[in-house]
Amino acid sequence: MKPESVPTHFAVLRHTEDGAWKSETKAWDNWDEVLMSVGQLRFQVIFAPLKDIAGENGALNSPVKTHTPLVSSILSALHLPAFLFRKICVASNGYSGCQPILNPSTGQLEHYIHFSHFSVKQIFENLRPISRSLRHDAVLDKKSYIGNAAPVHTTDTRNFGWLWYEMAIFTLWTPSSPGNPTKGNITMWCSGLHDDLQQSFITALEIATKEQRLTNRDPYTLLSIFLEELLCAYDRSVWAMRDHVSKWESDRDERAVNVNYPHLNELVRHGTHISETLTTAIKSITRVQEDHLQFLSAISPTQTPNPWTSIAATAKTTFCASILKSLLSRSEANMARLSNERDLAFHLASQRDSKVQMRMGLDSRQESIAMKAIAVITMTFLPTTFVSAVFSTTFFRYDKDEMGREEYTISENFWVFWAFSVPLTAGTVMLWFFWDRYRMKKGRGTGEWGGWDLEGGDTTTKKGDGEVGKKDM
Repeated sequence: MKPESVPTHFAVLRHTEDGAWKSETKAWDNWDEVLMSVGQLRFQVIFAPLKDIAGENGALNSPVKTHTPLVSSILSALHLPAFLFRKICVASNGYSGCQPILNPSTGQLEHYIHFSHFSVKQIFENLRPISRSLRHDAVLDKKSYIGNAAPVHTTDTRNFGWLWYEMAIFTLWTPSSPGNPTKGNITMWCSGLHDDLQQSFITALEIATKEQRLTNRDPYTLLSIFLEELLCAYDRSVWAMRDHVSKWESDRDERAVNVNYPHLNELVRHGTHISETLTTAIKSITRVQEDHLQFLSAISPTQTPNPWTSIAATAKTTFCASILKSLLSRSEANMARLSNERDLAFHLASQRDSKVQMRMGLDSRQESIAMKAIAVITMTFLPTTFVSAVFSTTFFRYDKDEMGREEYTISENFWVFWAFSVPLTAGTVMLWFFWDRYRMKKGRGTGEWGGWDLEGGDTTTKKGDGEVGKKDM
């Protein structure tokens, strides 16, 4: 019975006796039939998802003895280390290694396995930020998600404009022996290949067979063909990022006012991931080259493959590493261009703010000129207004004397005016002076203003002995 959430079918590619490749679709319940054929055919390639198999019933974090029957059967038939089914490998961004398996009685090579893992991040035109987060172990161990999250590294992220392709390649080589008349056979298990890559790999195998570039005496000849097709996936990944960067640069004038900083940050995030996968892939392929050379130097003379076939495989692997390095350089150039665009957007925003402040300064200057004009007018009329107000009081009298002459007299009680006005004026000035000093001392004088420290801290939260303020939490 198939595990929950695992595809109902998987594909098997077999090399028949007449030299042709035959592709078959197997029901999930037919794993036993496929595993029984391991070691019986010169070449056999299995296309099935590793993550779904390894993650069923918690197999990722459990000892071998608790693995499901299917996992145990796969480990036994392909002679794979159980460690490869653990989370650290299944969720890895890349690795490469090999392991010879010796006969415990004779010490001779019985099987040789090679395992590698490659990750590719593909982005699309409808790229947008994803509003959720995910724990590292949530997908594989089926634990709870953070927030409203579904698993991030699934096809669900296609709606946000990006996908992860996580590909694991396991190769089992059994050398020829008296009981193995096929003179060696190779079984490869490919996991996580998208449809285009899987089909191109099958086509490449058919071409390589016709051109005599594939031998069952060297498992790396089969692996080198896969690596060559894998380059296209990395190439699409890098150029998709380049298209986004180029579009951002070409739309610079339209975004002069409103810069979409979240989208720009999203591009930087994906670009960082792409460079990471390329760097890891280069290291993995370099390790493949080293393992291949060790394999050729240690193989028994009776098992030695056609040297030119192995040389062609080595040359192809070297070429793949060279192409990946050039793609990494382009990816780093994309990141540099994004960094330049981010700096430019920041400086344009700063320049725009400076212009706004300059206009505000000019407006303030115009207002200041108007205020000065008002002040001049006030100073012009205030003295005369004051004089007229004083002389209009009852302390002054203007009338005619007995002779009919005009007479202007001042009351003897005029001192009362000064007795009240001078202290009142002085008191008002002093009151304003002390109020201003108090305001300065409470606010700006102590480094605070409105509850905010001018150094940038919030002073509304007080800290006592043994207490932690809100800003420390």
